[in-house]
Order: sequence, then C-alpha cells, then structure tokens
Amino acid sequence: MDESQLATQGDLELLAEDTVQVRDSQVRPTNITTAGDLLILGEEGVDATTVNTASGIENLDTEGEITVSGDNVSLSTAITAPEGNVTITGSRVALLDGTNIDVSADTSGGDIFIGTEAYPNTTNNNQTALRTYIAPEASLSADALTNGDGGQVIVWADEVAGFYGNISSRCVAEDGDGGFVEVSGQQHLLFRGDVDVNAVNGESGTLLLDPTDIIIAAGNGDEAGDGPDTFQGNNSEIVGSVLSAPLSTFDDEPTTIFESELEALSGDTGVILQATNDIIIQDLIETFGPGVLRFKRGTGRIELIADADGDGSGSVRMEDVQDRIQSRGRDLVISGHDVVLGDISTSPSVELYEPELEDSGTITITGSGYITVGNINTYITSFSYETLASNLAGNGGAFDIEGVEQIIIGDINTSNIAAANFDGTSGDSLEVLAGNGGAITITGSDSITVGNLRSDSLATTYASLYGSTTGAAGIISSAGKGGNILI
Repeated sequence: MDESQLATQGDLELLAEDTVQVRDSQVRPTNITTAGDLLILGEEGVDATTVNTASGIENLDTEGEITVSGDNVSLSTAITAPEGNVTITGSRVALLDGTNIDVSADTSGGDIFIGTEAYPNTTNNNQTALRTYIAPEASLSADALTNGDGGQVIVWADEVAGFYGNISSRCVAEDGDGGFVEVSGQQHLLFRGDVDVNAVNGESGTLLLDPTDIIIAAGNGDEAGDGPDTFQGNNSEIVGSVLSAPLSTFDDEPTTIFESELEALSGDTGVILQATNDIIIQDLIETFGPGVLRFKRGTGRIELIADADGDGSGSVRMEDVQDRIQSRGRDLVISGHDVVLGDISTSPSVELYEPELEDSGTITITGSGYITVGNINTYITSFSYETLASNLAGNGGAFDIEGVEQIIIGDINTSNIAAANFDGTSGDSLEVLAGNGGAITITGSDSITVGNLRSDSLATTYASLYGSTTGAAGIISSAGKGGNILI
C-alpha cells in the first residue's frame, strides 16, 4: 500500500494470502485509524507500522501471527489470536489502558512478545525496544483453557520497562502447567503489576525479572523517592517518564521492587530475580522484632541471582542482617559473588498446625567470594491438635552451601518433628510417623565457621511431651532418618 494515511469510520479489513504490509513506498510510518473493528488477516503474518484503533484487532487463524512494528507504537485496543503469536515492537512501545492481548486457547496458550520480535539472545538480530510501558488497565493473556500448558509472555526494553498491568499465563485446565513470563528492563525496571502463572493441577510457571541492579524496598510505598516513577494515580506522568525521561534520570536509581509486591505473588509462582550486579534488601522495618521478607506458602521456587554476568562485581546482601527471609515450604536458591544475609527459613511450620504430608523447602547458597548468613531453618514441625488424630509429617529440607572464600553460618536445623495429641483409653490407637531430616552440605576453599547443627527425626505424642495419658492406648510411632552432614 502506498498511502501514508488509511482511515475509515466503519470496519476495516485487510486480507491477503501472504503478508499484509501497511507502509508507503518510502517505508514511512503509515497510520491506520478506525472507529470500528480492525481485522488484519494474513496467512504468513501482518506488519503494520502504527495502529490506533477504537475497537480491536482479531486474527481468526489459530496458527497465525500478528505483528505490529514501527518507530513509536501506541495501542489501546484488543488483539485476539488463539494459540497464535502476537508481536508488538518498535523503538518505544506503549500498551495503554484498554489494551487486551489474548492468545489463550483450549489446547495451550500462545506467545506474546512486547518490545522484542522473539526471545532476545546474543545470536539473533531482533528489533528490540528502547522503552516499553504497560498501563495499569492493560492485560496480556496466554492461558491454556482445556488442556496443555500456559504460553510465553515476554516484556522487554533495552533501557527502561515500566510494567503496571496484568499478565496471565495459567493452566486452568485439568492437565497442564503454568507458562513463562519475563519482564525485563535491561537498565531499569519498574515492576508494579500483577503476574499469574498458576496451574490448577500441574506445576505453576515462572516469573523472571532481570535488570542491572535490584533493590527490594520495605513496605508497599510507591512514592516520589522511587526514582522517576512518580505513580500517584496519574498515568500520563508514568507514560512520559518511562518513554521519554532521560536515561540519566533512571541511572541514579536502581530498579526498586517493593516487599509487598513480592509477598503478594502466588505461593505457587516460581520467581527469579536476576541482576547483572547487585540485589540489595533494604532494612525491612517492622513495629515489633526484626523485619521479614515473607513469601506466600506454596511450591514455587524462589531464586535470587546476583552477578549474573559472572564478572565478580555483584552480591546479594541485606542492609540489616537482623532481618529474615521466610519462603514457607518453597525451595530457595541464592547466588552471587558475595552473600550477606540474616536468618533464612523455608519451613512451612510457620503456619502448619495440622497433620499434613508436606516437605520443607531446600536452601542452596553459592558464592564466588565470601558468604555470611544467620541461622538456617529447613525443619518441619507438624502437630495434630485433634484427640487421637494420626499425624504423618513430611521431610526436612536439605541445605547446601558452597563458597570460595570465608563461610560464616549460624545454627542449622534441618530436622523433622511429628507430634499428635493423645488422650485416649485402652484399645484406642494412634499413629505418628515423622519424615526424614534434611541433608546438610557445606563446601568451602577457605575457613568455615558454623554454629550448632541438627538434622534428626522425632515422632512423639503430646502425652510424652507435656503430660500423662488416661489409658493404655496403642501408639505407633516411627521416626525417619536423620539427614547426612558433610563439611
């Protein structure tokens, strides 16, 4: 098409057996404006430089692709491509309020790429955006509705990405896993939105955030002190800041993710915070006692990865080592050149006061420099409060730490205790089965300093712990094995 402007007050349909390209003869940006629906259907794909629609874009081919690319791309529209591939890219990309991109389908979710033509890596020459903005009322969906897995959603910017919207890559069917979501501002990331990668019956998916530096700030404030992000409900200020503010404005402030934003994520969502340089946990101020970064209980793996480029200049550290991390049953992986943290617990027993077969999470810490951490707790303690209720406990989590320089650790407890309330009479029976203690492995090339180590297994009753019984009930108790300890 050789027209630089294409407009209609009604519906607009562009159909082709090959690729639809909306450009003029000099490949200048062409604006498509319609007050009605915009249907772009191409067997091989669609390429439109700038799209402004009041209604939507729909791809009727479930195997097809929709591509919108240009210099400055701004959308506030609906795009539907079941199990398809939707790509929105340009120098600056803004998905404004009202944008709804949906590649959900019965069998599996499709793929959505915002700010990039495909998953960026060092071997391809994809067009990637400098700045990308997702508004609070914008949504991206790649759900599996009947069976299969959630899709892949990538939000990318080489400089600054501001994510305030909603992403869903779930498996809401009986069979399948959650998808993969990455939100990446290579130099600065404003992560203020919601991500859901849960699965009804399968494994939940993963959320990856990977800017240059990450600060985990206390509380839930989103105030003027958070660099150029002046979010006070004024969307125009956010858009202008993310898309147009000088990069030097952001360079003065590393990426800030508030404690509340991490704590609000589903416990079954895998979370990867990956920084080229540092991950710093600021003083987590609480009214009483030490501050706690308290993730929701679940099965999603949590990874804090600093020094991702391996140049030896990135660390994971707490500003106040009296603060704590609690993952409540979830595996926790921490790595960096140096690691300096307070107490760490993966025990689900923080909220577990009922008999349940549930394992504690594992902890893996790796440092190419020195490592200093507080007390380590991966124990599991399971209590049955109901009289004569059997108790079958899970296993304590393994603890594995490896450092090149000095390693200092507090006490380590990977044990297992199962207890049940007993107040029975002759002829009653009670079963108390404890799982295994977790293995402890400490590997270092320099000095190692560690406190008390415990990795045993105990099965008991309230009677033996706190008092006498009223009868000679039959009690079956079985402790598991203590974990191996290797230093």
